[in-house]
Amino acid sequence: MINNEVQIEHFGIDFGTTNIAVGGLIVDKETKRAFRVLYGEDGVPFPSIVAVKYDFEKGKPVGRFGRKVKTQISSMQDEGYQIIKSIKTALGDEAAIYEIGPEKLSSTKVVTVLIKAIKRHLQTQLQRKVEIKNATVAVPVDFSNKQREELCKAFEKAGIHINKIVSESMAAYIRNRESVNALSNVMVFDWGGGTLDISLLKVEKGKVYEEATSGWKVAGDKIDETIAEFVHNQFVKNYNLTIAFKDLSIKDKTKLLTECEKAKITFSDEDEIDDPAIISMFDYCGEKKVFYKLEYEDFSAKIGGIVSEAILSIGKVLSKANMGLIDLDAIIIVGGSSNLLPLRNVMLEEFEKKHNIKIVYPDKPQWSVAEGAAVIDSVECQYEINQDISVVMSDGSIYPIIPKGSKIPFAGEPITFGTVDNATSANFIIADDKDNILDRLTMPAKGFMGEYFEVSGKIDNNLIAMISITGNKMMEKVGEKQTEINQLSYYCDISEIEDFKFEIKE
Repeated sequence: MINNEVQIEHFGIDFGTTNIAVGGLIVDKETKRAFRVLYGEDGVPFPSIVAVKYDFEKGKPVGRFGRKVKTQISSMQDEGYQIIKSIKTALGDEAAIYEIGPEKLSSTKVVTVLIKAIKRHLQTQLQRKVEIKNATVAVPVDFSNKQREELCKAFEKAGIHINKIVSESMAAYIRNRESVNALSNVMVFDWGGGTLDISLLKVEKGKVYEEATSGWKVAGDKIDETIAEFVHNQFVKNYNLTIAFKDLSIKDKTKLLTECEKAKITFSDEDEIDDPAIISMFDYCGEKKVFYKLEYEDFSAKIGGIVSEAILSIGKVLSKANMGLIDLDAIIIVGGSSNLLPLRNVMLEEFEKKHNIKIVYPDKPQWSVAEGAAVIDSVECQYEINQDISVVMSDGSIYPIIPKGSKIPFAGEPITFGTVDNATSANFIIADDKDNILDRLTMPAKGFMGEYFEVSGKIDNNLIAMISITGNKMMEKVGEKQTEINQLSYYCDISEIEDFKFEIKE
């Protein structure tokens, strides 16, 4: 049991596309020791999957979640359940509506159901009752403001208040910082099931600066689909099937994706690549049984383009920070796709051997983000923006709207701009302090006396900047446009973390 007067448990949640990892950090205020606890199911994170069907006797939708759903998708579909996967990607999309019997569920509602199920599991299925009331949640760097708002709403309805939203990359660095101790320029390569998040971090005197970030919505799920389409095409040739991959039924496609994911996991072990992965399917596209022997060479060749594109993202992030490979000291690789052998081989040959860049693979890469988020939850770290967000003037100079070093949350006073005579439009270029153009906005203008534009910026605790431009004529508002800017650079002071001695409790 936890003595709440002496020990406080902080929670970090990595709400991933394919998995949800929950990390606990029990901080003993007297001994200055901190114990990490990993929460999941059967020793792995909870799958981001839920099965829902309408119970007409109870008059409401009923759902199931967990690894049992993931491993028994076909049978649950036969029982009438609708399988909802990768729900995080649907957040913020008003068109994402799930029809369950006579009811329609939004993506936010489905997330609420899923988080409630995880809460019940922690309350009832463990040796001690674990109650999550507050947590820090890590999200991808390109998660939109709308998605963050809907995520917070879903968690609140599930009974969990989100203390802080942090980037997945920053959380992963916090967890693995001891592996890169004394190194200044560290990149986090977080490749999960739905997104690739890369952050270039600079570490100076206990402060962590996000120099540049990038997000890519291609990851493990896309790899599974790429392999599944290849295998299906082999089925078509070998068994004379007449259904194209894009026309597969949800049931057949789900079964095939599940089998291809298993093959991907098998090929993540170097000891398993000499033998083919046997993909067997029963009652598939009208055939009683089909199978295919997937060789590692074919697997590696099919995903080679995706891996190469992911690697190119490293150069893009370095370019945004005006740096090169010679400046990079280490790369921390985390996420569910971090174990892919084609990725590891490139990292070894192209980065470690050629450029002497330290490559760090955590023992439990799927937990790194959640554990780091729990650490961040335990300290009062002040986020500040690490770049200027400015309007580019007509002469090429810049005027900061959100100055570098501004503390988060930030709400700036409106700044007034005018147009030249007879202008029919006002063109606003929003840029950072490294001359990267973040957005362009055009406002209609008439060139009349008394016409002007007000530009203001703000950043909430969701770590996304909002720039608003308001058109005015003789003190009367005549139009407004907004732009949302994410993938910004921040920094926070984590020196307080060094006061604790960390140990792991399995």
